[in-house]
Amino acid sequence: MNKKSITINTLLNMVRMSLTIIVPLITYPYITRIFGAEGIGQYEWVKSVISIFSLIASMGITTYAIREGSKIRDDRTKFTQFAQELFILNLLSTVACYILLGGLIVTIPRFNTYKLYLLIYSVNIGLSALSLDWVYGVYEDYFYITVRQIIVQILSVCGLFLLVKSENDLIIYIIITTISNSGANIFNFVRSRKYVNFKLLKHYNLTIHLLPVIIFFGTRFAMNAYNSLDTFILGMLSTDQAVGYYNVAVKINTILVTFFSAMSPVYLPRMMKYITVNDKTQYHTLLEKAIRLKTILIYPMMCGLFCFAPQIIWLIAGDDFSNAVNTLRILCFVLGFVILSSIVQKDIMIPNGKEKTVFILTIFAALCNIIISSLLIIFIDYNGAAWGSLLAEGMTFFIGVVITKKEDINLLQIIPRCSYKYMIATIVMGGVCCASNVLLKSNLKIIVIGIPSAVSLYAGTLFLLRDSFFCSGIKNILVKLQQHKKC
Repeated sequence: MNKKSITINTLLNMVRMSLTIIVPLITYPYITRIFGAEGIGQYEWVKSVISIFSLIASMGITTYAIREGSKIRDDRTKFTQFAQELFILNLLSTVACYILLGGLIVTIPRFNTYKLYLLIYSVNIGLSALSLDWVYGVYEDYFYITVRQIIVQILSVCGLFLLVKSENDLIIYIIITTISNSGANIFNFVRSRKYVNFKLLKHYNLTIHLLPVIIFFGTRFAMNAYNSLDTFILGMLSTDQAVGYYNVAVKINTILVTFFSAMSPVYLPRMMKYITVNDKTQYHTLLEKAIRLKTILIYPMMCGLFCFAPQIIWLIAGDDFSNAVNTLRILCFVLGFVILSSIVQKDIMIPNGKEKTVFILTIFAALCNIIISSLLIIFIDYNGAAWGSLLAEGMTFFIGVVITKKEDINLLQIIPRCSYKYMIATIVMGGVCCASNVLLKSNLKIIVIGIPSAVSLYAGTLFLLRDSFFCSGIKNILVKLQQHKKC
């Protein structure tokens, strides 16, 4: 197999994940104005329930499969055995989730009230079992995934604007989002025959995967269920309107988390290779590259979210959701800790085989998040859920830093060394953000003039500081464009 460029794969994956930013920016302002806080709250609560079940159904297969599958991807016979065994485990867990969901719908009044919405949206659970996205991750086949995502997203956007016209069209919206999220998984399954033979084998050994899959599952559940659990608890303790306000802020945060999540799967196979051959020099070089790539983006994003929160909420959801401004300002710090924690867990602990440590750490943080959020929701409603997430993610990061220091990786030294120029540029950018709010006043003017000015000044400051990572990235882009013109 030809060695595929990490840079190209990262760019392709970022293009795919950029759709998770662009599409909601197009559609979310439309649906928030159609359904209002109450309708959005109903949809987001249903989505949170199914998201939790989807996490359970998927177990910890994705990360485990990429890590272990990368080791045997050149042996089609071994990889086929491995892939089929994980697929069977996924199917069994999916069936169990449907049985559990059905039981909750029958026995719990709130679940019964939204049973039609839950049943329609639960199609995502079944189709997710067919996705086999991890197979494409193992073989670094990001071109196919990117093209597939673009086509599906375009069709879903067209369907939304053509079919969703009033607050009574919530069921239609749920159907469209279900197709958008999981419809392409059928094509994934069919095309996966390029890498996996689906002829039944004589013998399967599912038990060897159970322990590592369960460990990865607990870790993934704790890491990804924060927002879903927050929304679920908020829906049980407060109103649909409160869920609506909270989830407008969460939506923006989740979009960016998903975008950053595109980076770790790209680096993981290569990091695993360097760890396997004990090439610490190449591993540390790649680790610093991952840190630079994440921090060069996360610092200005946090600054922009905090300073321009009123304008972002106004653009995404309208004046009726202005109560979500402070929630977004709290969650922008959650975003920072989530990304920094991903460096600890996905770029250091998992490649070094410390998934049990990640499991214990994230389960602890998730429990803290549930307890703190539940208490704070009682006193400060939906902002309590945001503060609970912030405290939990902060603990996760700093405990992780202490653990990795024992492995001779001092992130409190490495992160500042890799990103101090990005901090300086962000401070400069923050000054422009504040000046824009004072001088421009109008939300539209701030969006059109203030935000581009802040971004331009951030990039310009990095250029003046001669940041090697930034300058080399710009140079590579210019070289690629020049080569494209010659072709």
